[in-house]
Amino acid sequence: MTDNISMVPSPLIKFLKRIDLLIAALLLGSAVAPVSSAYLCAESSCKSAPDMILFYGLWLVTALITAVLLWRIRGWPVRTFVLMASLYATYVVPIRIERHGRWRIQLVSRECLVRAGAMQDEIRRRCGIPSYVCRGPKNIDSDLWNPFSLTVCGFIGDVYENRIVMYNCGGRVATVRGFDAGALGDSQPRQCVTREQVSDKH
Repeated sequence: MTDNISMVPSPLIKFLKRIDLLIAALLLGSAVAPVSSAYLCAESSCKSAPDMILFYGLWLVTALITAVLLWRIRGWPVRTFVLMASLYATYVVPIRIERHGRWRIQLVSRECLVRAGAMQDEIRRRCGIPSYVCRGPKNIDSDLWNPFSLTVCGFIGDVYENRIVMYNCGGRVATVRGFDAGALGDSQPRQCVTREQVSDKH
């Protein structure tokens, strides 16, 4: 058994002994990456090539820096705490970031800024009347610090060109996602089951 272990290169043994720290670094990178989708990208799915570079670049840089900082930690109690904290961060941080996010919607002649938490009426004052309103199946909200407190409501979103402004159960902006509107502009978001036109009097 000892002979077999001695055949494994020493750097590989060191790497395997710290695999938990590497996993923690990757988790923290994935927790921080949504900063791009909430503040830097044009919408939360970061669909364009430059947006994807921002998203994955931030994830990679954060993971590398964190791995370097964590690599020398040796005590198992501390390493266990770091790993558990990283797991929790992957749940809390993205939700927290997205709930304070802002996104740009490109309209025909101008651009409008949408902030998370804004009411639907405020968005329509800023961005104008949407192309149509999407309604869909049940949407589930949960409190940031208590994931077991669930609120269920019908899905609703305002569509502007190739962006959908999605609202939570409280009627406030939850996020903005991009979608492929198709060559003729007649494709709709996958969450959209029915679509309604909105009159200018609304």
